[in-house]
Amino acid sequence: AAASCQHGNIMATPSEPAAAATTDKDQVLYQDKYCTVFSDRIKIGWYFFPSAFSKTVPLKEIKSIEPWRDEESFTTKAWGMALNDVWWACDMAIPSKRLQRGVVIDVGKWPRKGFSCEDRAKVINLVTKLMGS
Repeated sequence: AAASCQHGNIMATPSEPAAAATTDKDQVLYQDKYCTVFSDRIKIGWYFFPSAFSKTVPLKEIKSIEPWRDEESFTTKAWGMALNDVWWACDMAIPSKRLQRGVVIDVGKWPRKGFSCEDRAKVINLVTKLMGS
């Protein structure tokens, strides 16, 4: 059965590290209903369609991270491949909210990964800092 993209309406929930087995790499540095940033990776929730499984991207693979600024129609999508080279994780609040909270990461392979976050500036600054460490 296809998963609904209404965050919280299916059993997919953000991953939380187990308290007893937490290492520095498992410490959550940022988390909202769309993504989780760890010291060595970012987990994009609701990425794969139609399963709603997450996509984990090691920070060492990220070539760039930037805010989504393109206001053209059809370059963003609620969930899936837009008419460009970006695969979007689920966010049914687009298109108006995607411009405010959309982020695109490039790992040097097709497609680029697009997702939303509640504090876009914080995520971009944090990931950029971690990429350099």
